[in-house]
Amino acid sequence: MDIPRAAQDGFVTILELAGPRAVLLSFLTPRALLLLSRTSSKVREHVLAYMKEAFDINRTLRRFLPDPIEFCCLQARTGTLVSGSVALQFFDRTYYPSSDLDLYVYPSCRREVGIWLLSQGFTFSSRSPQHLCFSIAVLAMTSSRASIRSGIFNTYKFLRQTSNGVFDIPLKARHKYSLSSIA
Repeated sequence: MDIPRAAQDGFVTILELAGPRAVLLSFLTPRALLLLSRTSSKVREHVLAYMKEAFDINRTLRRFLPDPIEFCCLQARTGTLVSGSVALQFFDRTYYPSSDLDLYVYPSCRREVGIWLLSQGFTFSSRSPQHLCFSIAVLAMTSSRASIRSGIFNTYKFLRQTSNGVFDIPLKARHKYSLSSIA
């Protein structure tokens, strides 16, 4: 089916207006955005500009972390995985004000990631039977049978008070990652 040239030009004109472009493209799935970007070089230019702004991981992480770029370096070095509602919000381009940031790490990296969170102004909130001090709690390898079955080695909770409220980051040490256990 051929689209008349006037209709194509009208669509590109709408995309050239930043406000309507964001509204119009926000209704499309990531797959639909990629397919739309293949229709013409002009449309591709606008879709890519929208996607660069809409899928900005730094903006998403900045709600929780003062330096998202430093976190992404830590993430790459340790294999830390962002999960839960924040990951869903990122891909859905939505915002849940009361969400927390779920982090999954390998047991061998839990100390490094936890110490990094402490250096970013978070406090460790121990749970029974964990020690009050994170450095000591991370050395004690306590796991319940239920958590071992689920693959979770241990969970450490970090909190940070900001002007926007208290942010909660559960740090979950996993033996291995599988999509069914992280979702």
